[in-house]
Amino acid sequence: MSESSSATAAATLKSLPADMDLVLKVIPMPADVNANGDIFG
Repeated sequence: MSESSSATAAATLKSLPADMDLVLKVIPMPADVNANGDIFG
């Protein structure tokens, strides 16, 4: 991500509606697993 896109993302976060929450769910996975959780390699 370049600095200009980071700045744009930061500006976007500041303009979120006050009555809504930003939610992001991240699941750490091993390197040899695809998005479905199937092990390969």
